[in-house]
Amino acid sequence: MDIKKICEVFSIIKKARYQVYLVGGSSRDYLYGRDFLDVDITTNAPLEFIKKNFQVYDEVGAKYGSIKIIYKNIVMEITRFRKEIYEEKSYYPKKVEFVDCPEEDASRRDFTIDAIYLDLLSNEIIDPLCGVKDLFSFTLKFIGEPQQRINEDPTRILRGLRIANKMNFSIEEKTNQAFIDNIDKLDLLTDKKFNLEIEKMYLDLKENKTKQILEKYKITERKKADENK
Repeated sequence: MDIKKICEVFSIIKKARYQVYLVGGSSRDYLYGRDFLDVDITTNAPLEFIKKNFQVYDEVGAKYGSIKIIYKNIVMEITRFRKEIYEEKSYYPKKVEFVDCPEEDASRRDFTIDAIYLDLLSNEIIDPLCGVKDLFSFTLKFIGEPQQRINEDPTRILRGLRIANKMNFSIEEKTNQAFIDNIDKLDLLTDKKFNLEIEKMYLDLKENKTKQILEKYKITERKKADENK
């Protein structure tokens, strides 16, 4: 990944007096010194500013404050700081509220290692939930109460299992027990959403490892019958 080009995007946003950080898998890989393909950026800059100053690549997620740009042949996803409110059994935010600081944005993210905010220009790290500690102790841990986070969106079980095994992390006991206790909630997901997460698991972990995880956690695969379901 060309960090210089990402820094140029940061510079454009910061010159307009907005905050901007690398976050999620991007900040994790950067701190590990690894190359990364997916560029995840978060900011308090309005989407109107992003659209005006960068070439839009995809704005499917715009209603949730997320837009993809293409800058010097690199696709980057830029998302507004936000809070999310869930409705029972919706598994998508009922309401999104844009906020002004990363500390407020952090609580909506899935795991502590997802909430590490890195300013590439100043090397400042904002780490409101001690994600750096978990990152370097190789531990996956839910943000907030695990039961509530799974109730909001059961795909977090599959996502957590994929991330932990991809990174060779141990799963914090309370988080892992929540995975085990709530496996049946995966039945509430549409086939499309369930299969998408399983596909990501196969892609990241390969077939043998994925099948081991599915067997260990008693997760049954589904046939792809109706992609529009």
